[in-house]
Amino acid sequence: MHLRIVERGQPEDLYQLGWSARAISRQLNRHHATIAREIKRSCVNAAYEASTA
Repeated sequence: MHLRIVERGQPEDLYQLGWSARAISRQLNRHHATIAREIKRSCVNAAYEASTA
């Protein structure tokens, strides 16, 4: 399942704070693989950017 546009800013903020994909997934009530794929797909210069997603 994909994240909605409004949800994509939250993983960006949490990932930049050093949260893991599993911790972010618990916070957003999403499967950890969804968050991990989203981060992997949208990383630019080793940083997740929601605008790229």
